[in-house]
Amino acid sequence: MSNFLEYQVTLKVGETYQLPSGRNYKYQTFQYGSDGPYFSVSSTGFVRALKNPYAAPGEAIGSVGIWQEGVRDIALVYIEITN
Repeated sequence: MSNFLEYQVTLKVGETYQLPSGRNYKYQTFQYGSDGPYFSVSSTGFVRALKNPYAAPGEAIGSVGIWQEGVRDIALVYIEITN
């Protein structure tokens, strides 16, 4: 059994979201569009929506993988950006 989380966050341009954070957490971004970056992630897990990808409603433009270095995977968070 795994405690791995998987969910989607919807942000408007300029909004931020605090990802799960903890000791030795690392963040890896995956952006699906070629016209990005559409969002940024700080070393402490703050996601900031930078621009609208004009994707279909409900469609993620990227994701952030979160893991605790040397221990375990924490989550995969899909990012959707709207106006």
